[in-house]
Amino acid sequence: MSGFGLYVSPGYTNYFFGNRKIVKRNIYGSKVLMPKSHSITYNLSHFPYYNTNLQRITQQYQQFRKERFSIVDVGANIGDTLLMLRQVTEAPVHCFEGDPFYFDLLKKNSAQIKECYIHNILLSDKPVSVKVKNESALGTSKFVADAEGGTSLDFSSIDHFFEKNFSNEKIGIIKTDTDGYDLKILKGAENILRRHHPVIFLEYDRTLFEKNNDDGITFLNYLQDLDYNGILVYDNYGKLICITELKEKKTILSLHAYIKNQKITFPFYDLAIFAAKDGVFFNSFSNLELNFFEK
Repeated sequence: MSGFGLYVSPGYTNYFFGNRKIVKRNIYGSKVLMPKSHSITYNLSHFPYYNTNLQRITQQYQQFRKERFSIVDVGANIGDTLLMLRQVTEAPVHCFEGDPFYFDLLKKNSAQIKECYIHNILLSDKPVSVKVKNESALGTSKFVADAEGGTSLDFSSIDHFFEKNFSNEKIGIIKTDTDGYDLKILKGAENILRRHHPVIFLEYDRTLFEKNNDDGITFLNYLQDLDYNGILVYDNYGKLICITELKEKKTILSLHAYIKNQKITFPFYDLAIFAAKDGVFFNSFSNLELNFFEK
């Protein structure tokens, strides 16, 4: 289990480092409780496209996919993605946050939001109990395996959780932002991916994947086997880099190679990945994105 856990990479300036003093700041039109050291206000004020891609995807996809669907937000943190989504959709949102400190803030920040379901649950590729220790920094947290001094915690999977608790829900979008643990979590949603083919929005950090003994290329091939194809590639500030398909292997390998060792201008991508059955939407939305960034 040496590769188990979430790893937070260094790279932010000292602006973000601080204690867990709670402050109230305005984001997405709401006053939100957060640690003073949280990076969200800095990112929103300095990077105009930050988090706007998922908002546009959600806004357009709910018009394309006429049936009612739910959204899964893994790594919900203080509820910032939830608040962003509520600007464009009333769809039910399931927020998963495993860290008790951030879950408490999520609970308070989401108290007045309708059709929001918050879950203080740790997720993996399968239900398992592991001894871990928790580490936090930069407004996020990680769980690292610690067989000697760690606390034994139970992990579930997306499939197991929804089959047990919300078996009739149709999942339309899954967003994961878990500092390198995203691939394991998404593998734990294989049944939902096969049945519902939700849009997948994830943080693609090669360095953190490898620290968790995961490989991004293997995972993307796995998604292709599940009938996913279209892919939009954004930098970590939300600006569009590339529109391609999973079957374009050389393009995918080139993108993967570009962020090796993080010795570049940005350390990871945000990927939006669409099922082959949503090819019409993928082509239409890709054109909208090109027009958006040409403005």
